[in-house]
Order: sequence, then structure tokens, then C-alpha cells
Amino acid sequence: MKQMKEKTQVAVVTGAAAGIGKTIARRMGQDGFAVALLDRDGEKAKESASELANAGIRVKSYTGDLSQERDVRLVFSRIMADLGTIDVLIN
Repeated sequence: MKQMKEKTQVAVVTGAAAGIGKTIARRMGQDGFAVALLDRDGEKAKESASELANAGIRVKSYTGDLSQERDVRLVFSRIMADLGTIDVLIN
């Protein structure tokens, strides 16, 4: 019988460059999720992603403003292209 490869679940955490968002992103990564860090501050998001990646977490940062519909469409399209179907959204 052919075994199916289990898909890594994807979590998107908004406001994830610092504080509670970053802490939640770390925990989701520790629990085995691939994590998309989404924040308006792209540089801080990149720094946080680097820190989490150094801790062994599969993570990628994205810059966007959730109050702007165009940003939402673009960034979520990029996340899905990079990581696959989104399983969890934490806002």
C-alpha cells in the first residue's frame, strides 16, 4: 500500500513582527506549522523570520497592510504560492 506524505499545515500570523504575534508565530512553528509572518513593518518581519528560522522553524515574512484590500489580495496570493493552502489564520 502506498503511503501518502503528510502535508505541513500553514499558519498565517498577522502583526507577527513583534510582541504577542511573534510569540504566537514561534509557538505555531514549534508545533510543526509552516508560518507566514505578516506585518506592515517589513524589516521587523524579516528580522523576526530570521530569528525563528534560526530556531528551526519553517517561516517566511510578508509585508502588507490588512486595511488595504489590494495588499490583502496580493500578500495572501503570495503566501499560498510559497507555502500552499492556508490552514490557520491568526489575526
